[in-house]
Amino acid sequence: MPSTTSVCFQVEARDATAGSLFTASTPPIELAPGDRQLSASDIKLTDVSCKKGYEAFVGPDTVLPEGDYTYVITLLPRLAQDAFFLRVRVPKPVELAWPPNGAVVADTQPVFVWTPPAASGPVVAYHYALRVVEVGRGQAGLTAVRRNRPVFEDSRVPMATLRIPTRAAFATGRTYAWRVTVTDTAGSPVDTARTRSQAGTFVYRPGRNQTQTQTSFTFPREGRSVTGNTSFVVASDVPDAELCVLEYSLGSDSTSQDWHVIGSFPQAQGSFVGMWESDSAVIRAGKTLPSPCFVRATVLGRKGLCSESAPLPLVINPPPPSDRRGCGCRSDQDSVAAARGARK
Repeated sequence: MPSTTSVCFQVEARDATAGSLFTASTPPIELAPGDRQLSASDIKLTDVSCKKGYEAFVGPDTVLPEGDYTYVITLLPRLAQDAFFLRVRVPKPVELAWPPNGAVVADTQPVFVWTPPAASGPVVAYHYALRVVEVGRGQAGLTAVRRNRPVFEDSRVPMATLRIPTRAAFATGRTYAWRVTVTDTAGSPVDTARTRSQAGTFVYRPGRNQTQTQTSFTFPREGRSVTGNTSFVVASDVPDAELCVLEYSLGSDSTSQDWHVIGSFPQAQGSFVGMWESDSAVIRAGKTLPSPCFVRATVLGRKGLCSESAPLPLVINPPPPSDRRGCGCRSDQDSVAAARGARK
């Protein structure tokens, strides 16, 4: 600036649920022409307002409640603005969800499901490393995971669920152990004391009890292209149905799966109702979607039983013009929100 200018900062902290929690400003700060670096001692907050229970924004001796916070700093009079986002959680490690520990797995391509870890800090994307090993005679599951050679391992799983490909060398009647470790997007471990799961075990017996259950997947726009949000219904007679995993396969290649969504069955109900949300994320990622693709639902029960629906055809729209939002199917982590809870 050509001359000395008076500026001030305004600060606001907000929570996604509780709204505005903390506001403050600074007295005028005189800035002469040229570069100047402000230190902490140059910043004095005045006009401080803090919502009860959130005093941690004012002093260091308290803690913030769990929440998703946005902290915005604005420089006046030029309205330069910056913000950062903070998630506060009670620490919780990644936990194995399916197959249940000790269950008999009948699916020839088992589905593995786990819950993401809860951790405080900036909101970041996780990858997961899944390791499956055979358990030797007299071995505990954790010992097997640490020492034995894996029969399947993938260190770049983008979602909290994975269907094992047919190339995995599982043997009928054998016991296997598995564990999940959280990594960052570069593949480095992230605070493994909190983000490494316990070891789970299961017995592999393909085909068992598969004929005793039925699952159907109803999609109102079957065979048509998807635009916006459309509801679907998954009905199943799997005892104690707990989880519903949706997948789509590209074209007729059943091994090319690009999308997973996990939903929870309500207690004592035989159907799961959710939403399919179209988005151009897959197209933006540079992937080509053959038409039609095939969508299927897999229902997982608390006692280890699972059942799949027949593949359902779905036509995907071609890439949209650059000046309008188009349609595709989500492939990133936000796709979990597509089954976010429209329930009967």
